[in-house]
Amino acid sequence: MKTYISDIYERDFYEVKKSLEKEINTQYLNLYTGNHIDPSQSLHFEHIVSMDDFLCLYNAAILSPETQSRILNHRKNIKCNVITPEKNTSRFSIVNWVLKKLERKNAIITPEKKGNVLYNEWKLRNDTLDFMETEIQKEITILSN
Repeated sequence: MKTYISDIYERDFYEVKKSLEKEINTQYLNLYTGNHIDPSQSLHFEHIVSMDDFLCLYNAAILSPETQSRILNHRKNIKCNVITPEKNTSRFSIVNWVLKKLERKNAIITPEKKGNVLYNEWKLRNDTLDFMETEIQKEITILSN
């Protein structure tokens, strides 16, 4: 039976989620809002960089499916958000979700606040992409030796 990259990817993602759920305590922070996460709340884990975006990185496609999955499912590429029925983050891009959350609190969204949200999202994504590119180069070096 043939194993597909998506099967490996999902299996590894499930394992990472299980280990992260065990580690979460009141000191764990939501990466986007900076708020503490209560372990009793429903949590939602998702990738910062998607598989499609990852495969567009230089040399990513030539790696084995297991290696691709290991890099994609690294903790640095997983973000955690709190899920409530009326505030499901997966319906919106993270920027829109944070801005909607601020609106619900009747917070005045100044251009500076919006800029900070956009900058934090951009920085987190770029840091993750830099990490992935470094990991890809390490794997290519190992393969070439």
